[in-house]
Amino acid sequence: MHVRVKPAARLEGDIQALSSKNYTTRYMLAAALAEGESELLHPARSEDSDAMRRCLRALGAGLEETENRLVIRGFGARPKAARELDVGNAGAVLRFLMSVAALCPGDVTFPNRYPESLGKRPHLDLIRALEQMNVRVTHRDGRLPITIHGGAPRGGRIRVSGSVSSQYLSSLLFLTPLLEEDSEIEVVNDLKSKVAVGQTLEVLEQAGIRVDASADMMHYRVPGRQRYEAKRYVVQGDYPGSAAILAAAAVTESDVKVHRLPEDSRQGERAAVDVLKAMGVSLVHAGGTVHVKGNGRLRAGEFDG
Repeated sequence: MHVRVKPAARLEGDIQALSSKNYTTRYMLAAALAEGESELLHPARSEDSDAMRRCLRALGAGLEETENRLVIRGFGARPKAARELDVGNAGAVLRFLMSVAALCPGDVTFPNRYPESLGKRPHLDLIRALEQMNVRVTHRDGRLPITIHGGAPRGGRIRVSGSVSSQYLSSLLFLTPLLEEDSEIEVVNDLKSKVAVGQTLEVLEQAGIRVDASADMMHYRVPGRQRYEAKRYVVQGDYPGSAAILAAAAVTESDVKVHRLPEDSRQGERAAVDVLKAMGVSLVHAGGTVHVKGNGRLRAGEFDG
């Protein structure tokens, strides 16, 4: 396919931001871990969200989807036996579901479909944390294929490294509320991407789950015997994907509105709006809409990303 892009002297129009992949996968998982029907509005379509759709069905969730609406009938704390979960090349989905697989009544294998990409990535820190929870795991030096021997995970004191990925912690935060025991999770060796963990905590709170996190996000208390609530979730727009559009509007003569970008979003890339304001861009952010009236004249500045 050949695409020809021509320079534009002016940009004008209203667009809906693409949906956030991170929030979509988290809302889908929270919906599956609830009993009853949950509704997602504006779910993203991506490799990660498609892998999550496929695996949740294999675990017993019911999914019905129209253009901008996804209804999920959850399995709660009792996913059905699934011999294999194919996450494709979606690393976040693999890590989230490794913990959920511990609830299954039997062995669940995650195959190595992409040996040159996801197959090379390590997951040993999450495996070690699951082993502390009475979960036996068969693996190849922390890499795929990985088999979770499920059925009897236990809460308690858990230590997990956050130096490679915050997804290990998020995975445990989704699982531990469903266990009989209360859990205390300690993050060791620093924590990558606290912003992403904040998104997980936000979704859990919306799903009716209580998690007490320390101010530095290195310690968590999670009461056991909780239940996810079936809810209606609205997936917010994706700030990373929208930032390029906003920047293009800023450097041209423009009148552009991008919708579904909430002001209080926990996406780290929301800072792009503040950066553009600091550079003198005529910009209003209100009611979930970013309105840029660009003139191509920006002030230089120094910003810490």
